[in-house]
Amino acid sequence: MTLIKTEAPVNFKVDRPAVPREVVRRLLVEVGHRCAVCGEPCPLEMAHIIPWRVSKAHDIEDLICLCANCHERADKEKWGQETLREYKYNPWVLRRHSGREEPSASKRVEVTLALDLISFTELDERLIIFALAAFLDIPTTRIRIASVEEGSIRLTLELPRKAANQLLEASKTGSEELSDLLEGLSVQSISWPDHFDLIGIKAERSGEDNVVLEFAPLPPGLLEEDLVEVALLFGKPKSVSASKDPVFERSYLRITVSLDTSKRMVYFLLEHSFCGREFRVYRSAVDFLNLEVPDDRVILVAAELLRPTLTNPGLGARALRMDSKKAIA
Repeated sequence: MTLIKTEAPVNFKVDRPAVPREVVRRLLVEVGHRCAVCGEPCPLEMAHIIPWRVSKAHDIEDLICLCANCHERADKEKWGQETLREYKYNPWVLRRHSGREEPSASKRVEVTLALDLISFTELDERLIIFALAAFLDIPTTRIRIASVEEGSIRLTLELPRKAANQLLEASKTGSEELSDLLEGLSVQSISWPDHFDLIGIKAERSGEDNVVLEFAPLPPGLLEEDLVEVALLFGKPKSVSASKDPVFERSYLRITVSLDTSKRMVYFLLEHSFCGREFRVYRSAVDFLNLEVPDDRVILVAAELLRPTLTNPGLGARALRMDSKKAIA
């Protein structure tokens, strides 16, 4: 938990109010819960760029998050307003990634907000991007808003492949850290735009010692690299091929691995919510691989995969509770 300290000393004057909680929260998100100068995570203090004795205000544009050491140095060394503003608009969380960006495959993620288009401001957009960048430990420049839809605002974000997988996995499992960073930002759910989270696994023999695992239907948001990454946890794949069924217009992926790797890979995917997706194995594959699998992870026909996707109830429920509290207040 990040500790917050006010700029005032212990014997502060009674006519100096505390920095409003909402201003503190937004400032913390802005810097990724780290000192804007050195990146120290805690304790953090709210420092005024224009001294309090002059401004007599706690304006968000006039405050910056600093650790105790940098705050003291700023005062003693007289850094001045120009220097502090440079740190405010280019904090450590952004500078640490300078020159480290590498090209990689990207994915799109859908974020639904309990806001209408009129209520959604550039500040909301900025805070959401900063919060997600802090959680995923990536520069804010790697998060791009691809589209904004009306109604309950739906943002389509473009993220690096691994970051998108990490975000959906965290949302699916109800990550406390993610929920804390998104607190007060009106986020109701985070999901893949294709809204198709169930994937079937088939298996067939290939030669004497190898097995072909077929994954279908393969949603647009699940890339070949994702499943190859899982296979590599247990052994190097013999071959990988992706195809599209012209009749049913669905994509599928076939990975050839050893018999032992195939079993370990299937068990892993059934036990984990990989990339925020759930996997089911066909009865024929259970029998062929001699697997011990709970009945609720087994399917007989492809039609069993075609059920509506449920968004993560933990994150959504928490967001709705927070909105209700704000409404009551």
